[in-house]
Amino acid sequence: MTETYQQACEWAKHNGWAIGLNDFLMFLECHLEGTRDGDENTVQFVEDVLEECNFHTELKLFHDHRYAAALANYLGE
Repeated sequence: MTETYQQACEWAKHNGWAIGLNDFLMFLECHLEGTRDGDENTVQFVEDVLEECNFHTELKLFHDHRYAAALANYLGE
């Protein structure tokens, strides 16, 4: 288990395996900036949190850089 994955698991457990809107928006911004800046640890952390919290559709959309679609899916639109 990598350190990044362990941190993501701890975050998910601490937050009851739920991601509120503010956290989701923060993760979206962090993933976007991490991708742009080549920060693989941040990108991996965000993706691991999404995976641990069972946000599989949003994870796929983040990974494909389809952030507007990920937010719309999160909001149930």
